[in-house]
Parts: sequence; C-alpha cells; structure tokens
Amino acid sequence: MITSGSVGCIHLPEMTDEMIAEAMKRSGKQEVVVTEELLKKGSVLSVFNAKRAIYVRTWVAGGLLNVWDRQKNAFELREVPNHRNLVMRTLRASEENKAKTLDEMLQKRRMPKFLLNMIFPEANYSEWVETKNGVYYDRFYYAPKPDRYGLPWGKIEEFDHKESDRINSFFESPKIKELLKNGSDFGDTLIHYADLRALYELLEETGLNALRIRTDSEGNTLYLPDNKTPISDALFERLAHLFQYDRLDKEKAVDHEVFFFWIKEVIGKINEVGAEGETEAPEILPIMALTTRNFYKKHAYGIMILLDKLIKEYGEIEHSEPLLYLQQTFGHCDMLRKDPAITIPNLSSDAEIWAEVSKDFIPLK
Repeated sequence: MITSGSVGCIHLPEMTDEMIAEAMKRSGKQEVVVTEELLKKGSVLSVFNAKRAIYVRTWVAGGLLNVWDRQKNAFELREVPNHRNLVMRTLRASEENKAKTLDEMLQKRRMPKFLLNMIFPEANYSEWVETKNGVYYDRFYYAPKPDRYGLPWGKIEEFDHKESDRINSFFESPKIKELLKNGSDFGDTLIHYADLRALYELLEETGLNALRIRTDSEGNTLYLPDNKTPISDALFERLAHLFQYDRLDKEKAVDHEVFFFWIKEVIGKINEVGAEGETEAPEILPIMALTTRNFYKKHAYGIMILLDKLIKEYGEIEHSEPLLYLQQTFGHCDMLRKDPAITIPNLSSDAEIWAEVSKDFIPLK
C-alpha cells in the first residue's frame, strides 16, 4: 500500500565558462571535490539538506519542533525545553570550556554522533523517557533524513504538506484536494499532482522555474478562458515513476513512490540562500565527485536513469563515463520502475486547476 511519495528534480546545467565560474564560486564546503575538469565531465544542480542539524540546534536551545504524539498518532508542533545543560554534562571538557565546546559543535555543518543519538536513539523510538535530571522528552522526535547533498526534493504525505506556507497553501487548494482524492496515474494523464509539487520544490529550494508563458506569433501572451491566467508550457519531462519496498516489511510490500523529473530548461537565477529551515544555498556539483557519504543514493538513481536516457535516446555518449561512475559507486537500484506514457505534462489542460495553483509561478518570461 502506497502511504507516501517523493518528487525529485534533475537539472544538468550546460557547463559554459560562466556556469563553471558559478559552480566554483558556490563550492568550498570540502565535502565534494569541485574542479573545472570534473565539472566539464557532467554536473548536476544540488542542494545540501540541513534539516537534521537545524533540528538538533533547536532541540539544544529549546523551541518549536515536530514531535510524535502517540495518542493522536501524528506529528505535532510542540514547545521543546532547553537541553543545553543536559548536553554540557556529557561533554569531555573542563567546566569553563564546555559552553564554548558546545557552541563550536553546533556551528558545524554535521552534528556529532553522540548528540544525534541523544535525540534520535533508534532502539527507543516512540517512547517517553525520563532523563537523569528529570526532564522528559519524546524519543520519537521527527528525525529528518541524514544531512547530505541531494536533488531539489520534496515528500508527498500528510505531515510534509504543512512544511511551509507555500506547500501548506498548495495542498489547501480545493482543486488540488480533489486531484489528490480522485488520484490519477502518473504518466497517463496530462496533469498530475506530482508535476505541480515538483515545480514548487524546484522554485522553493533553488529559485528556478521550469515553466514558460505561451505566446502567439507576435509575442502576445495567450490566456485561459478566464482571460487572466496565462497558459504556461512545461520545460520539464516526467522521467520515471519508482516504487520503493517497505524496509520494515519482511514480505517486501511497496509503500513509497518516487517521481523523477528531468528539468530540461530553467528560468531565473539560482538562489544565494537556502530554503529556510531545510537546505543550504544551491550548488552545482560534479557528478563524478558524488559518493554514498555525501549524496543520497536514491537521488543518484534518478541521475542514472536520466544519463542512460540521454545516451540511448539522444546519442549523447559523453555521459557514459559519469554513468559508469555512478553505477560503480551507488550500486544497483532495487526499486520497481514504471516509465510514464505521457512524458510532457500539459498543466493548462485543466483550466480550473491551473488558474488556482499557477499564481506563484507567473508571470514568467
């Protein structure tokens, strides 16, 4: 049974001199080797997911966090107490240096393992535990995925619909609720909720858009019958629909679906900052510098699918070396795959839906 889904956006920018300079300017985090030679062999637009580090910093300082409510069987935003003194008591440092040591830890990109284990101890998920100093805290905090590089990405499930005002507003739309409720087979319809979610994620995490307003032969904007909503053409293709097995189900039931999109063209300028509370500023990474330590395996599978497509269908054999590298580095994908019959969506095909959800994307030039 499918209980959740994800959308992933793959954009392979043309590595012009200007784009190489942009990639070099954005690099320097030392987790991925970025050189001009590697960039020319193939690059991908990526973001560093920092949710876990952000969550840890909030837990230490105190503040609002999503925690699991067993009675409601749902995540709930709660005020979490300050745990700074609790953490400092565990540090191996002199009393006068403990505060400085903790502050230095919290400023790092990756949180130390002992601190992660204090908040997300795998063996005690969903249990309330009393600490030595009497502070109760929920051991089933919402544990974000490990902080690594990945594609512009978003999950589709009840909790994540409320991640941000943009996404919350999106899923509160009556027409989108109807689209979700009725369901539609990805790749068999002209418009699908995953198409729209991918656009939101790309825009929110990178600042880029994959839509172009349609014009007539004289350059005049074409509108829907309401004469207010411009008709927009997708600059992306549906790449693949993957189904992931439940890792906790011994019978290997499928419970998660992944929608990959090939972002062929983009409009706009790459953000200089990350999505608040989620990611760092976007970067352009060499494909042949990605590893299982710095990049999500599931995301790498999407890049493999696209490179394979470019080689076999477009004859772009220059992608052979980075594809082989990814295959050797990330291994075989065990997810089931279905290729979409309709690869290019027509988002304006349902005028009512598009008029309702397109406001954040237009006007685009």
